[in-house]
Amino acid sequence: MSTLTYPDLVERHAHKGILIDSNILLVWTIGSFSLALIRGFKRTAAYTPRDFNLIHSLLGRFKRVVTMPGIIAEVSNLSGQLAGNIRDRFWKSYGTQICEFEEYFQRGATISTEGLFSKLGYTDTGIVLAARSGHLVLTDDFRLYIELSRAGLPVINFTHLRSL
Repeated sequence: MSTLTYPDLVERHAHKGILIDSNILLVWTIGSFSLALIRGFKRTAAYTPRDFNLIHSLLGRFKRVVTMPGIIAEVSNLSGQLAGNIRDRFWKSYGTQICEFEEYFQRGATISTEGLFSKLGYTDTGIVLAARSGHLVLTDDFRLYIELSRAGLPVINFTHLRSL
């Protein structure tokens, strides 16, 4: 397990960028579109505008925001549950944000033949591979956080960050 503290992880990876998991990316993109929508949308209702501000502040410390095609698709699918007009306007905003992300790619065949695939699934296994490549991961997925931590890979658990 990594013994680096949160500030150490941020300092070490600030120039490389940070990979954001689906739920955190959803909160950040919804909050960037409308802070009021965070509490009003069922997929982000467990979060607050304060959480958005924490995410936004953290991301501002990194040179790049990194994501993966699977994460982009998950956020798109989850946000598809927004009401029609709001969804359409959100997707327009989200499309602009996607252009600003750096994407980490891994072939599906590589992800699906990784030993963790049967335990974590497609997206989370891809995130593990990204972490092995040196990307710091921000997640609120406890199971993923444990896998990354046990492997000594760079990860920040957003739930822990909230309590600091």
